[in-house]
Amino acid sequence: MFNRLASGSDCGIELRHPLAHAATLYRRCVINKEPAGSVAEAMGFDPNTCRGVVRILRKVNRIPSPERLAVIAQRDYGHLDCDIAEMFGRSTEWSADVRSRADEIREKEHIPMQMEWLCDGLQPSDPPLGELYDRAKEVRVRSERRTPAVIISYAWRSTGAFIQIGTS
Repeated sequence: MFNRLASGSDCGIELRHPLAHAATLYRRCVINKEPAGSVAEAMGFDPNTCRGVVRILRKVNRIPSPERLAVIAQRDYGHLDCDIAEMFGRSTEWSADVRSRADEIREKEHIPMQMEWLCDGLQPSDPPLGELYDRAKEVRVRSERRTPAVIISYAWRSTGAFIQIGTS
């Protein structure tokens, strides 16, 4: 059902996310006041996602636990437990445990819910993933019922008239 992200175990590419590097971002952007966009570029991160992480760090004025940061990363539908584990250098079981205790972790380390949405790609108003799949299936079924469009072709005659030459 989910598409697997490229990861080190699959193709030699290390899966990285700014949330897993919150300590470095806190030091560079919050303490040293470096621009998040420049730091993102230097570290090879998406600038908008990096800015979202820095916003969280400035708001809470500390480095949240890896578990709290993983809960935020798990908001992205495309991140499976093995992806989150790889980002944070932990086991898949750790990520699964974090996912199962997400509400408890949120309560223990408060970060405003609206800040968990790091960039414009995902928003709280987005429908759940299952609903997206159902909607896509409905669209495919509707498009299969459509009749093909017919385009009538005409040609200009030297007598000053258009005549039909076919359909496509």
